[in-house]
Amino acid sequence: MTQLIPPHEASSPLKERFEFALSAMFNWQPFTGHIYAGCKVIETRAVGTAFTNCADLIGYNPDYMSRFGSEAIHTILAHEVRHIVLQHVPRLEGRDPSIWNMAADYVINKQLAQEKYDFSSWDHVSVAAMCRSLETGAPPPAGPRGEGICFDLSLDDNISTEDLYDKLMAAKAKNPGQGPGGDEDGPGEAGGAPGGPGGEGSEPGSSAAGGKMPMSGDLAYREFERACAEAKVSVEQMRNEINARILAAAELAKSMGRLPGSIDRLVTGMRQPSVDWRSVLRAFIRNAYGPGVIGGVYSFQRPNRRNMDARIALPALRKIPAPPMVLVIDTSGSITQELLDVFASEMRGILRDVKPSLLTVLYVDAAVQHVDKFRPDDMLVLNARGGGGTDMPVAYEWIKENKVKPACVVFLTDMYTPFGEKPPYPVLWGAITDVVAPYGKTVKVKL
Repeated sequence: MTQLIPPHEASSPLKERFEFALSAMFNWQPFTGHIYAGCKVIETRAVGTAFTNCADLIGYNPDYMSRFGSEAIHTILAHEVRHIVLQHVPRLEGRDPSIWNMAADYVINKQLAQEKYDFSSWDHVSVAAMCRSLETGAPPPAGPRGEGICFDLSLDDNISTEDLYDKLMAAKAKNPGQGPGGDEDGPGEAGGAPGGPGGEGSEPGSSAAGGKMPMSGDLAYREFERACAEAKVSVEQMRNEINARILAAAELAKSMGRLPGSIDRLVTGMRQPSVDWRSVLRAFIRNAYGPGVIGGVYSFQRPNRRNMDARIALPALRKIPAPPMVLVIDTSGSITQELLDVFASEMRGILRDVKPSLLTVLYVDAAVQHVDKFRPDDMLVLNARGGGGTDMPVAYEWIKENKVKPACVVFLTDMYTPFGEKPPYPVLWGAITDVVAPYGKTVKVKL
């Protein structure tokens, strides 16, 4: 289970403020809470303020956080979560890290302010003031709080981080010297998160090394690479995994009537286009088995006997034995009997063509609860079964333990599940929500 509040250095007053902040997050902004709960959260004095790797890690300096009340802590944590949601680390793509962080912070803080997060603990540095600072090399005018952050409510609601980055870089280009946005003392460094560059220090969790922290502001780029390496996935696969988390969190928040408008617009662009799931299912299974199984192949190993008298050897049509198939049904309660009946009807038509040697149906929640097996001439029947949590990858363990070598595996699930590592066989996810799996093929199944 995720440790929402690091226990090792959190003093009692700070822990109490965190508890209030997280209570507000999970009740008021369930989308943010769902993403936060999927992260490892650490305390470290190797950073000045707070940071994220935009994948699975959020960290903060307890000395910095102890200066704020629970509402400001809530805002700081939501700011780091929004970096994950907007995937600001993998979107860097060779840009100036410090200026990119500024642009990202402006976009995030505008969104959070519209969602009624509290920014009263910091001075606000507008885009115009930041541009003047970048042009001259002088820091923005100091405010009464001494905690300057990138904050501008006049920004267009639809402005992208890339567009704002271009505007800030154009201002920086007018400065013949290095000026703000370089390696040292950029504008807003006195304040830091949320939205002010946090300076540099040693790598989070490895201060003994004495090296420079590979961060700009609150974005930890090398930590993102570590997350990809530990998960044994590419950057693109990691982004797909994050997208799946985002869509699942959005579905949850929407069901509670608490999905922020900016996130609603984001996930609308991420959702898969409407397609006929029956056609996708049929094409996937046929491709998994190949034409040799379905239509047969011509072979000279057993010549066509009808042409033997003419002393002409012609190939004979030979069917390739069909390997087994596995169908995994989510029993967490979200799959109705009506949907199962429709899905089974479609599967029966496909199975008449393919005729797998054995179709194994696994009913799964947090474990494999029931197994049905169907031979080629059996009538496929699927039954709704009640269950608890959801952990679809346990099906992979069952397949391995029972030494099944399937041509493919088909899931029917609400997608509120871990996905595990990609297996060595084709996988199709029949999803009843808009969540897209990080591997395999996903198609939305509906009545």
